[in-house]
Amino acid sequence: MKQAAIFDMDGTLVDSEELAWNSAADGLGEYWARRGLPTVLPDRSDLRALVGLPSIEYFAGLLPRDRRGDAEEVKWLVATAEVRRLAAGEGRLFPGVRETLVELRARGWATGLVSNCGRIYFSANLEHLRLAELFGVTYCLDDLPSKTQNVRAALSALGALGGVMVGDRNGDLEAGRANGLRTVACLYGFGGAEELAGADARVEAPLDLLRLLA
Repeated sequence: MKQAAIFDMDGTLVDSEELAWNSAADGLGEYWARRGLPTVLPDRSDLRALVGLPSIEYFAGLLPRDRRGDAEEVKWLVATAEVRRLAAGEGRLFPGVRETLVELRARGWATGLVSNCGRIYFSANLEHLRLAELFGVTYCLDDLPSKTQNVRAALSALGALGGVMVGDRNGDLEAGRANGLRTVACLYGFGGAEELAGADARVEAPLDLLRLLA
């Protein structure tokens, strides 16, 4: 049976902080303008803390508590902005991501991509950052309702017995452990060192994975 490397996307492969911030500003600007009110944006640090949460929790968190019932509207507005910005070339991978994935596949690793984001944003990243060609399977939260379930589905589709889960948030580590995978924490992403302390291994940059998984 193959060994698989299952990857999270934002903060692990995709350096999405600027895109997330600018798209949130676009979408929330439209949301508040529709109501004739001044735009209210979350703190940048609060937005960073939201990245990696299940999709609807992320969009609800962009709003004040008394407005979180409008999360679906904000999801559509912000996702539309994300797709527009990705199509304009604003998205980017962390340095070394493409080289790392190409080399892992050359070594015989099966690769899967599993994200907590929704389909619209996920598909735009697959297309505009040319991620689809680097993975045997790709799953997002519109496929199955939890990252744990999507990781399990990815392993099954790849015909993999075990391997590693690579991510930058505690939810990634939990999904990996629930599926019997070793866990690798990306310290360059959105999660802090304390959040990721329980990982089996930690890396400071994507290319570090090649040494770790040699």
